[in-house]
Amino acid sequence: MGDLSALAKCLEGFGELAMKQSRYLRASRLLAVARATRTKLHVPLPKSIQQRFDTYETALRHAVGDDALAGATSGDVAFTPDEAIEYALGDSDA
Repeated sequence: MGDLSALAKCLEGFGELAMKQSRYLRASRLLAVARATRTKLHVPLPKSIQQRFDTYETALRHAVGDDALAGATSGDVAFTPDEAIEYALGDSDA
């Protein structure tokens, strides 16, 4: 569990970085993978961080629209930890 919890935190950090770079589809995918990992572990975000991420989600919806956001996050639950790491360390927005 510890390794996956750390993975979720790292993915959240990469997602925040993507937000700051205006790479919104990448940010949405990374944050969705982190959320799915936390859900699987039954480890929710602390409330203060959850509020920040809720703000990100709202910004993402405005930036790319609901359909694009849904498309970017639809397959995230199927990411293995290795795939999530590969994606986070890569440069793809797909």
